[in-house]
Amino acid sequence: MGLILGPLLLFWLVMSSYVLSIGHSLLHDAALYPYTLVVVFSAVLSLILYLYLGFNRFTTSHTLSWYDIPLFFTTHKTAILIFLVCILTHWFGANMLSHYYLKPLPFIIMFTISFGAITGAFASSAFMKKYNIKREH
Repeated sequence: MGLILGPLLLFWLVMSSYVLSIGHSLLHDAALYPYTLVVVFSAVLSLILYLYLGFNRFTTSHTLSWYDIPLFFTTHKTAILIFLVCILTHWFGANMLSHYYLKPLPFIIMFTISFGAITGAFASSAFMKKYNIKREH
């Protein structure tokens, strides 16, 4: 399973660094400081909500394999599809989101999914320990 999770985590690490560069270029041009705070706060809040809802799916489990939660976060099909749509919107549809408050929306979504995959994968063992979920090998 490590041969599958390793490249997936590497992919999400690369995507996270790319998302941070998108966020830097987006927020560097922003003239208003409160605008930057709202975007960063929205991104962090959506990340926390994404992790909460993802982990909430496993709270009723009694036994899980060690790779169930990391694979859920790194290979979630809907999240990958939404991430792909956001990255294509960023590359090819820059003129589609011309409103000042809609421009950071792809960044917030990509930030949430990429950092959610990494955090969910690394925090899975702590989650299993907190909820007394037995780990199968």
